[in-house]
Amino acid sequence: MTIGTRVADYRYDDAYNAKALGAFNSRVWRGDDALPGLSQFKQLIKSKNPGSWHEYCNDKYSEIFAPPFEGDTRKFEHIVTGRLRQLRSEWKHSVDAYQSFRAEAWSQRNIEVQARKNNPHPYDCTIEKSRDYPCFVKLLPYILTYKDVGAAKLLGTNVTLPNCWDGNDENHLIEKLRSKINGVDGFNAGVALAELDKTLVMLKDVAKVLRRGGQQAGSGNLPGAARVLFFGTNSHHAGFDGLPRAAQLYLGFQFGVVPLLDDVKQGAQTLGWHAGSPITNTYRVRRRRGSEMTSRNPYSVTMSVQETGQIIALLTAPPAMADVTGLTDLPSAIWERIPWSFVVDWWIPIGGALSAMQMARSLTGKFVKTRVTTTRRGPYRSGDGSYATYQVIGDTSSYVSVVIKREVLPGLIAKMPNLKPVFHPKTSVRMRHTIEAGALLIVNRKSVVKGLTALENAAAKWRGRNVKDAFHAALT
Repeated sequence: MTIGTRVADYRYDDAYNAKALGAFNSRVWRGDDALPGLSQFKQLIKSKNPGSWHEYCNDKYSEIFAPPFEGDTRKFEHIVTGRLRQLRSEWKHSVDAYQSFRAEAWSQRNIEVQARKNNPHPYDCTIEKSRDYPCFVKLLPYILTYKDVGAAKLLGTNVTLPNCWDGNDENHLIEKLRSKINGVDGFNAGVALAELDKTLVMLKDVAKVLRRGGQQAGSGNLPGAARVLFFGTNSHHAGFDGLPRAAQLYLGFQFGVVPLLDDVKQGAQTLGWHAGSPITNTYRVRRRRGSEMTSRNPYSVTMSVQETGQIIALLTAPPAMADVTGLTDLPSAIWERIPWSFVVDWWIPIGGALSAMQMARSLTGKFVKTRVTTTRRGPYRSGDGSYATYQVIGDTSSYVSVVIKREVLPGLIAKMPNLKPVFHPKTSVRMRHTIEAGALLIVNRKSVVKGLTALENAAAKWRGRNVKDAFHAALT
């Protein structure tokens, strides 16, 4: 276990605050001892290298021509030649020893790296970097001026970043493991079978309309075919009376035809993937979320946060195909059978949590969960207001914080679902939900009116009564 702190603080004081300007680097970590860096490892191997024969001779020059020499020139040449032969033999022996050392060192390092991968360990690390440079700050309209000041130390931060990672993201990561194992995104055979009868009913209604529309088009009545397709009738006086039928056709296409085609395609891809892909026990999935906010007054500063989650599944045995395809996912199938459950999933993804729970139970092994949170702050700018506003000139400061947390778990646990934003961040999804909600209200308008009437009657019984009478009225 290694616990360490490394700080490089080059900050200095300005005229108003201590340590407000300059550079600051900090790193705090906790975890097992790490392997030497690759550059250090290569440097260690290089230090054992005897070099080429030419380099070796240059290093041994004084030994080759060392005096004294006796006799004529031929004897001198004989002595030098003997010394060269001896050095050549020593150099070859050094090269052979170096080759053996290098091969053994790389083999040992590969074994250690593989052992580290197969036996991961928990690890925490926090890294902070800041750069603050002198700037000019003035408070309007009081003409209060600060020169050569660090804006971060003087102004602080007035931005509160929202939490962009919750239980829904944890469950989504577990579901991505299902997609990784199946080779197809978002396929759940249990849910597809649970919706099959409803899908066939919707498909039947859509097929009838298409058949009638085709008959009208075949007879040359194109306007009539269009009326059948959009309103379900060939009447010229359909008007708004045909709107419920049009809404029903849209829902039949959106929740009947499209899901059926997707399920058939994804089911075939899943079978092909399991039949042709090699069996592996290691899977890696990742998910990124982020948000950014900018304050406007009394000064402007932009802050962003990015969350990265990762799961590495080191399975002890391949999971059963019935489990990973969702055939045994009974809770999700029951949930899909509940009317309007998909509408609840728009804001509270209960179906996703149930599916993640079943997937977590199906996997056995060791799981490495890593979460990286990166927070950034940009330079300060002048505020947008005209009263009690800071005017900032020439600031180029920055701040970065990285928090790494790695856990090694014996199993995965699904989280409780969290409430999603009322409006989806993506415009296309938001528009689709709006159209689907409007179509549902039109098709089920009688039930909606009946429910609102019942609520109004119940509220009327509560008015003008005491608590005991109102409770009795509500029960009756």
